[in-house]
Amino acid sequence: MGLCLLAEEQKRKPRKYWIHKVFRAREEKGEFHTLFGRLKDDRQKFFKYFRMRFSKFENLKRLLHTDTEKKNTNADGA
Repeated sequence: MGLCLLAEEQKRKPRKYWIHKVFRAREEKGEFHTLFGRLKDDRQKFFKYFRMRFSKFENLKRLLHTDTEKKNTNADGA
């Protein structure tokens, strides 16, 4: 019986995990820098990740731009 189990294990192919190219470099370069640029090019993946269309995201970004932009808070102006 032990030989049958060994034969069955040898027949099995090793598992292969397919990772979409959008997610491959995430650990090396950081999630946002890797993901956002690539998701812009793949609109279906963008929608699945952010749960909104790219045009809606751009509109939201435009509306929030003045509230989120970097501002100089130093009183000297330096």
